[in-house]
Amino acid sequence: MKRLLPMLIVTGILIAADQAPDESAKFNGTWLLVRAEQNGITMPKDVLGHSTLTINGNKHTVHLGEDTYEGTHRFNPTQEPKAYDTTITTGTFKGDKQYGIYKLDGEELTICIAGTGYPRPKEFKAPDGSNDTLTIWKRQSK
Repeated sequence: MKRLLPMLIVTGILIAADQAPDESAKFNGTWLLVRAEQNGITMPKDVLGHSTLTINGNKHTVHLGEDTYEGTHRFNPTQEPKAYDTTITTGTFKGDKQYGIYKLDGEELTICIAGTGYPRPKEFKAPDGSNDTLTIWKRQSK
């Protein structure tokens, strides 16, 4: 029993260390899409300014044009660049996981996310052939 207790404590510490902090609550509120580019193509202006991202804890809803997507996410500040992981929970792409990066500059949130099945981007760019999407959001409300 004396040997089991330290082993359980060490195991608990290792498990806790493996779980990176999530700063999702910091982003709670509604964000307006002000710029977007996917695979080298700039999103049309009629979509910009009319699309929103609403974050509540680790859940979000995206209204993009006439489409709505829901999902869960995790903002991980311990990686460089900071990591953003999401899973789509509704619609045609339900269950798809995507990996990205993010940065927050005042009231502007930048997310660059890879297409499903592609590796996490290393830069905030979405050039042709990358299968990445770069979005810039302005906070509208908390």
